[in-house]
Amino acid sequence: MKLLARKLRQFDDRCLLQVGKHSVCSVTSLDVGYLALCEASYSDVLVFGFLEEMLKQFIKLYDVPVVDRATRPFAFIEFDKVIQSLRQKYNSKVGVVQRLNFGALSEELRLRPPSVIGKTDLEDLGVRHPVPDVTNGVGSAPHPVLTHSFREELVFAPLGCINLFWIFVTVILASINFYRGVISIHLANVFEIDGPTVSTGLSLVIESFLQISQAYFLASTNQSREFGSVAVAVIQFWCVVYLWSIRDPWMSILHVVSAVIMTALTLSRHYSVKAAKFCV
Repeated sequence: MKLLARKLRQFDDRCLLQVGKHSVCSVTSLDVGYLALCEASYSDVLVFGFLEEMLKQFIKLYDVPVVDRATRPFAFIEFDKVIQSLRQKYNSKVGVVQRLNFGALSEELRLRPPSVIGKTDLEDLGVRHPVPDVTNGVGSAPHPVLTHSFREELVFAPLGCINLFWIFVTVILASINFYRGVISIHLANVFEIDGPTVSTGLSLVIESFLQISQAYFLASTNQSREFGSVAVAVIQFWCVVYLWSIRDPWMSILHVVSAVIMTALTLSRHYSVKAAKFCV
């Protein structure tokens, strides 16, 4: 929004920009720009009605000299109450169209539709490539697809039930291995002959830390999480082979399966789009 606001003076007094599943509409008057971000399905008449009403309220509260003297937007912080009131009014589900008269504005938009901002207008604002147009009847022109910083927020997909289950299994196995490792190291010092060796105990402790690392890499958003998960799995396989003789076969197989699944889940957990929750 900030990037678009910097170029508002170069556009017409009414503009429309399609951004994925959302629209950015703008109205300019007396060197002041008014922008609204709304869902693409939201009525064009309503969103421009919202902007026109906000424009009128702003002009009532602030005259031109006050606007000219302002150097920072904090000078108009009290206007936020008006914006919130208008948002509540236009997002109301109780027939806002029936309560408001948009006949004149609807006719004006039909005769003089908003200018659709195209790719060439935003070349320096992070545009990738144009996409087919869907403008809700206000014009036909290619719309830009903006980069991540100007579009939606990219976040890692949330941990699902399967991820949480295998994290739980891995933590349980790590706890068992750590306990057995500590006991083995202690017994190795007591029974120097015919007892568990220190190397066996250390291998169990190391394996427990590797399993905790697997759980961490799956749950974290670290950039090196994929490489770390694979590296940990390789070392863990070596520990399983080394400790094969002191475990039941099914426990060794469970450790291998756990390492493989945890690595696969880590590699398959990618970014997902988190769009903001708003109507207008």
